[in-house]
Amino acid sequence: MRAKNRGLPPGSAAKLLPAQRFRKERTAGCGERETVGLGNMDAAIGLQEPSGRQEDRTEAVERGLRLSLWLSLGAAAMAGAILVFGWGFGFARLPRIMPEWPALVPSTALLFLLAGGALAAWGRTRRRIFPLGAGCAVFALLITGFVEQMMDADVPAHDGMSLTTRLCFLMIAAALCSLPGQSRLQAAVIHAAVLGSMPLSQVALLGYVFDMGFLFETVLFSKLSLMTAVCFLLLQAALLLAVQRPGWVHLLFRSGPGSRILRRFLPAIVAGQLAFGVFCEYGAARGMFTAQFGIALMTLASCWYAGTGLLVMARQLNRVSERERRALHGLHEKHVVLTQAEAMAARIQKANSLGRIAGGVAHDFNNLLTVIRGNLDLIAEAGDQEARQRCLRDALAATERGAELTQKLLSYGGKLVLNAEPLILDRKLRFLEGMLRRYLPGNVRLSVALGSGRRWLMADRGQLEQAIISLVSNAADAVGANGVIEISTGHCCIAAGAGLPVPPALPGTYLFVEVRDNGHGMAPEILEKATDPFFTTKDEATSSGLGLSMVHGFCRQSGGFLRIDSAPGEGTRVTMHFPEVAAGAAAEDRDAEDGPEAPGAEGLRLADRA
Repeated sequence: MRAKNRGLPPGSAAKLLPAQRFRKERTAGCGERETVGLGNMDAAIGLQEPSGRQEDRTEAVERGLRLSLWLSLGAAAMAGAILVFGWGFGFARLPRIMPEWPALVPSTALLFLLAGGALAAWGRTRRRIFPLGAGCAVFALLITGFVEQMMDADVPAHDGMSLTTRLCFLMIAAALCSLPGQSRLQAAVIHAAVLGSMPLSQVALLGYVFDMGFLFETVLFSKLSLMTAVCFLLLQAALLLAVQRPGWVHLLFRSGPGSRILRRFLPAIVAGQLAFGVFCEYGAARGMFTAQFGIALMTLASCWYAGTGLLVMARQLNRVSERERRALHGLHEKHVVLTQAEAMAARIQKANSLGRIAGGVAHDFNNLLTVIRGNLDLIAEAGDQEARQRCLRDALAATERGAELTQKLLSYGGKLVLNAEPLILDRKLRFLEGMLRRYLPGNVRLSVALGSGRRWLMADRGQLEQAIISLVSNAADAVGANGVIEISTGHCCIAAGAGLPVPPALPGTYLFVEVRDNGHGMAPEILEKATDPFFTTKDEATSSGLGLSMVHGFCRQSGGFLRIDSAPGEGTRVTMHFPEVAAGAAAEDRDAEDGPEAPGAEGLRLADRA
């Protein structure tokens, strides 16, 4: 029976000395594997776009859509008022501001009402039928000429729909048909259509502002009214703001320093330039100064506005840069303080650990020396040979326990001299299975699943057996009566470049032994200390607190690592990982000499429980 590589159970806390997180990957040549990961590192180092920037873009688009709704409503309301009150009730000043200027004819007002109303309905409901239907309707009415025949029958001959009006409406209809889409191509079509028609309406508006009568004698701009130019500008701005992909126009609504400068100075620059231009035109028309002097004033004003704008922008950017520098300096100071605090905490923790180890060693050796000294005193006072022999045996047993304690401390510190040899992991577990079943209580069920095949590892035979026995012993204490202990083996791959354990493990294939129980599990604060020497949650009289620390040191000294997964109510899973090695036939023959159980397995006692 082959054991599958297992992932973390849901809700469990993992510890990989120090704690790590794992993720599963598929890799060619290794099949399904477990690869150690350090979590979402892309966001931590800035490889992914920060969520704040995306939220800023989304908010800018939403603000643009809200403003687009009001602009389209304004264009529709203006056209409707001219159609109803100007042409319906005879208020002549609404279609044409001045008697000698062209009027906004009913057909043009109807098209504005149709396009503006559809754009406003799209802004409120996001139903694509409104812009699509309005765009197709505008196309059809312009091509067939039906709207002019129906609406402009009673319009004077010198009024009508200009060529510029027709061109702008055709481009606005194309933009309306592309508006519901989300693709980059559709956004490009909208921008091209609007930016192609906007200069025409802007030139017409400037013609009225600066009284350029010659402009309206041309074929392109004849019969184009002031209200038509204003409605076109409102509708074109609304279309640009209605695009759902963030574009250059949405810079006005972003939260960055550049957008704040743009919002603050763009209206003043545009309004100031227009006002100064109107002043120069008025002065030249009234004979206050010549046209050449007016052009010179306009040029000077443009230079002043450009220079002032650049100076103000530089000042604002310098302020932003200074604030960023101060913020970075503050972060650096906080980082220095935090680093010092972490170093101090590490020193304190190290001192506490050394104190706990020293206290544990002194306590255990004091007990052993007390036993030895007491037995030596009894030998000195004993009269018969049998009593002396009994005391000598007790003293020797105490010295053996002291030597065993020293071996465990050496194993934790990675200083134990190991007799490493090639071993087949599954065969070693098969040899130990019988002895483990005899040592476990009858009400604890043991399940063994071997999945590493004939793969080899390099480890000390006796220390490996002792580590497995220690883990099973801890699991038996955790499950209590009617518990279940599962032992499984397998292999996993750690790829180059993946997040590796700390201390770093070399990329490659690792064999693992997993001991899992369905006991009460460990809380996170207990899990963090599980491998600390002399740390135990059990009675100190029955546990030395060196079991898991010895296993940890053995795995580390053997080139592998130890992983502990546990959570309250979820049980505990302890996994030892060892690098896979290639072994020769001699090693295989030597390992095959093991009988049904490893030599000396009956003599192995259960390790001290952590």
